[in-house]
Amino acid sequence: MILHSGDYDRIHHGLSIALAAVANGMSCSIFVAYDAQSRLTKSQADKIPDDALFKRSLRKLIIEAKEAGSLKLYACGSSLNLMGITREELIDEFDGISGLSSFLAENEGSQYSFFI
Repeated sequence: MILHSGDYDRIHHGLSIALAAVANGMSCSIFVAYDAQSRLTKSQADKIPDDALFKRSLRKLIIEAKEAGSLKLYACGSSLNLMGITREELIDEFDGISGLSSFLAENEGSQYSFFI
């Protein structure tokens, strides 16, 4: 799965799909890029917009998914540089930093792919 949008509800939907997948015994890898990275920083991940359709912290949703099964969360290194975000600013639940080519190669043959 690739999370690109910084929209809270879109990220929430993507994480909900990931939670459902890992709860059903599937493994899930998420590549977080651009504006989605801004939402998953320590200063933003627990904030819920007033107009949000769902009222759950993105960080809590990630923690639930990681506890439910095999979820890996990777930040796009190029996006971090472009957006001026440091690894230290990201939430601790990230498993690492990756490039898109490496992420795609590691997930070749995945049963499902989502771009959100």
